[in-house]
Amino acid sequence: MYVFNCILGFLSLFYLLFIGKISSCSSLLYTAEMLFQMIPMNFNAHELSEAAAFLGPFCFSLFILLVLFVCMSMFLTIINDSFGTVRDEIKLNGDVDQHMFSFMFYKFQRWIGLGRLNELQRLEERDGQMGSKYLDPIEHFPNKIDKLLDALNRVYMDQIISKVPQMQKSNDSLFGHICKQQITNLILVINENNIEKIKKEAYTKNVYAVILAFFKNLKHLTIVESSSIDNYPRLSLCDLSPTTFFSSSLTKLCINVNSFDDVHALLDGRLKQLITLIVQVDSIHNRISTYYKGNDLPNLKCFSLMCCHSFQGFDNVIVRLLHRMIYLKELTLYLHIFGGSKFIAGTHLDNEILIHMPQLHTFIFYIASENVIADPTIRISNDDIQRTFTNIEHRQVAFMVDYFEPYKMICRVFSLPFKFHLLEHVGNNIPNIVFNSVTHLKLWDKDAFKYEFFVRLARAFPFLKNLSIHNIIPSFLAHNYYLRDKDWLSIIEYPHLISLDVERTYSDYVENFLNETKSYIPHLAELKVTYYALKIVTKNFTRNETRHNCAGVRQLIVEDPIVYPKDVYCYFPLLSV
Repeated sequence: MYVFNCILGFLSLFYLLFIGKISSCSSLLYTAEMLFQMIPMNFNAHELSEAAAFLGPFCFSLFILLVLFVCMSMFLTIINDSFGTVRDEIKLNGDVDQHMFSFMFYKFQRWIGLGRLNELQRLEERDGQMGSKYLDPIEHFPNKIDKLLDALNRVYMDQIISKVPQMQKSNDSLFGHICKQQITNLILVINENNIEKIKKEAYTKNVYAVILAFFKNLKHLTIVESSSIDNYPRLSLCDLSPTTFFSSSLTKLCINVNSFDDVHALLDGRLKQLITLIVQVDSIHNRISTYYKGNDLPNLKCFSLMCCHSFQGFDNVIVRLLHRMIYLKELTLYLHIFGGSKFIAGTHLDNEILIHMPQLHTFIFYIASENVIADPTIRISNDDIQRTFTNIEHRQVAFMVDYFEPYKMICRVFSLPFKFHLLEHVGNNIPNIVFNSVTHLKLWDKDAFKYEFFVRLARAFPFLKNLSIHNIIPSFLAHNYYLRDKDWLSIIEYPHLISLDVERTYSDYVENFLNETKSYIPHLAELKVTYYALKIVTKNFTRNETRHNCAGVRQLIVEDPIVYPKDVYCYFPLLSV
């Protein structure tokens, strides 16, 4: 009763002091909600400081002290009652002090590892260990609750996207008030159906812009796609008003955008407090944007730019933008540059970018330069590239040089450890490096991939999930075809691979992956292959050696839509009808 009276008193105190100063005390119901948020320390006390410089923090501290006092009293009461129960039980047998001392001394011995168990205690410990196999320890309970709340949060945010137009109508509801005022960090998982039918401009205005307008105090916004789709409508701000995607509180943004002009738009002043920008661009064009502001960006401290598609104009586009970020502390670049007669060297990065960022302390990069070779007899080596990275900050750098045609090469330079999830156009020249972060890999080479290559591949990419191969050169030519099975010395394991694309390959590669005597792929769920090659390798869906790796496939993608015969569904039991 005493605790209830104290909480009721604080409820009245906060309501009377701040009723006209902060929105959280506009009614007794909102005030009670605010007090309940204070108990798990899930309340922004900054509002109270702004409302009353002294009374706000004082009342907040007093209330927290009351909560701590109540919790401590409950804890001590439970301990006292427990020891009292033990004492009363021992009294029945007499010699209270001796039993209590023996019990405490035994527990201390067990804690330091000196205590020995008698036969009865050994049986009890064995029973406890056997029971722990079937019951989760209580210490795992908080983690499981966190996972449950995270799953519920993702489901809830999926529903928000489909109900964005109704958000503005809920301003007067308790839900609307909580969302608008209290949510500061938001992670949206896009899971739209018929995503290809949605126009980028319409999605920007009707979803992204509404989100920033609705959540008034939003500081961190991250938008990612679910695993069920390859892409979601990217932010597209071209030809839209500067107030379309506007926020005066947002400090961190992670989003995919349509073009490099949208990056300029995000940095034109509409996000005044932006400190961290993580952006993936679909396309970059070699032109200078004059529509958006080109002022320096003193607030921006962290910038990450990723573009998987090749583009021209590194100096004209990328370097020009980076020159505005003179106070940057962290920089991440993932770029594929096309055209030109030279690769992006370390000296170029130093002179054109890093020298203009005196506060920069973290530089993570992957830069691929795809160039035309004027003289095919002159080849660039790793030593040639290494000599351009003389700066001490660049000692942890690796290089890959691939020649695909007599007049075409790709030179890759990247920081170590490798931090990105994607690598494309990788040939036989895999360095002796472990790429733990890479989950998506695309192979392409004019030379055949042999057994030794796939051994190195499995070691270099231990967490590979998506693999695509483009190579029409068979591993073994007709005159030594009989060596195909003899040269495959051991089974290669791909423990995390879930998607395999061997549509643009010779049937040898389909054989190498589907044959369980050559490859072990326990989680393969998606297979893209020509129907003709699949029939040959599986011997019209009757071959036992390829059955195991096909058993878990849920999605089979062939060149043309066809109605599969019954044998296919028997061979791929999890395939959707």
